[in-house]
Amino acid sequence: MILMRFRPEMSAGFAEPHVDMMDRLIRAGKAFAVVAVIAQTAVHTLNAILTDSAYLSVNAENNPFAWLHGVVIFTAAFVCALAVVLTGYHRREFVALAVILSFLSLDEVTYVHEEIVTRVLDALELSTTWDSAIWPVIYLPLCGALAVLLVRIASVAPRPAGQLIFVGLALLMVAVAAEIMSAPWSNEEGGLVHTIEGAFEEAAELAGWIAIATGLTTITLAAIMPPERTSPSA
Repeated sequence: MILMRFRPEMSAGFAEPHVDMMDRLIRAGKAFAVVAVIAQTAVHTLNAILTDSAYLSVNAENNPFAWLHGVVIFTAAFVCALAVVLTGYHRREFVALAVILSFLSLDEVTYVHEEIVTRVLDALELSTTWDSAIWPVIYLPLCGALAVLLVRIASVAPRPAGQLIFVGLALLMVAVAAEIMSAPWSNEEGGLVHTIEGAFEEAAELAGWIAIATGLTTITLAAIMPPERTSPSA
């Protein structure tokens, strides 16, 4: 079985250059996540205080923040596609991940789920206040499939990469939970609660996607580059 063949290949006998490469990649991913979250939160906060522009608010759509999230998600999708083409590991899982992540990256920049939720709320004659609580229910099958696939791959991956994916998945769950709990304030544009919750939620989401993309990239590179074992000494 492909999943069971991954661990022996990846966890045993890495030469020091390969281990060092994975460590550097993971450190770079973590550093990028920290810098991106700090920059995003700072811009969002200063904007809320000074200008209140939708173009610089993480709570708005069609702006640089939505683009950044979409790029990170698509990067993860592209890495999964590379894994399918260049390796034989996790083929079905990586195909499914590439498809799901590609859709989610599109959703991030074209707000597909917002349009779906608006139609559902209109049909049910419900207030748009509850849009942030409805979309997780509608997307539950898709998000559940994504979580299962990531857990399956992370469970048999090299430990640092697998742990990073688990952390990223946990951060995404925190972001969704925060959005659901903040539903009563979701229409209070410019309100303090909405501003603070948006900063926290989007920070957790961005860090989560970067962690997942970094973990998947590390796994794929490890699968592409066969272990280089040192020759036994005479």
